[in-house]
Amino acid sequence: MSKSVINKLFANLFEFKAPESFGTKFQLRAFEFFSVIYTLIYTWEWAFYIPRLSDVVLPLGLANYLDISIFFSNSVSIYNAILISLLTVIPLLTKKVRWVYIIAFLLFHLQYVARFSQGEIPHSANLVGFSLLGLGLSGLFFSEMKRALPFAFGFVIFWAGLGYTSAAISKLIATGIFWVDGNHLWLWMGEKSIDILSLNGEFQYNWLQNLAFGSRFLATLILVFGLSAEILGFTMWFQ
Repeated sequence: MSKSVINKLFANLFEFKAPESFGTKFQLRAFEFFSVIYTLIYTWEWAFYIPRLSDVVLPLGLANYLDISIFFSNSVSIYNAILISLLTVIPLLTKKVRWVYIIAFLLFHLQYVARFSQGEIPHSANLVGFSLLGLGLSGLFFSEMKRALPFAFGFVIFWAGLGYTSAAISKLIATGIFWVDGNHLWLWMGEKSIDILSLNGEFQYNWLQNLAFGSRFLATLILVFGLSAEILGFTMWFQ
């Protein structure tokens, strides 16, 4: 990759010299606000779910090195949620001590690995975690908001693009081009329906899922579109 491409990529991701317009400021503050809001939503949702668990089936992240089964009892997940709430709301409202976001991220990660110690990891929770990590790193490295928030936002865009492109490449390496076979979509939709049914007690396929079940060709086209979108994930770096 040439130096000019790297410089352009850096400029696109981290717009430190971007005009301080109302729209730019609003976008970055909205990014921080919604990152905190969804951190709190997931944190408290998991806090009340975790005590229902009893065993670690799939250790993730720090759970490979720490015994996170303590989160399953003694209301530890509730106390952790309280700490995460304080460590995210205070810097959001005061614009000070923004470095505490990094502590909130570590606690959020522990809540995350406890909740998903049974498997089935969602993309949404990962993106929220990356957003919180970006805010934490920006608080450590930058004292000015006009530099900290662009860094945090660019950090998330970079890793999201890399993550989706890497996921597509991994699929092709593991399964080859036949990953897009419509039969696979039928299998995954069936497995997902069982997960939702066991969680909520009811489930119905939507109109698109019903169409996909009726046509292997259409199911294959859906997977082709999905894989193509993933492999082009890196293009979001050049928005």
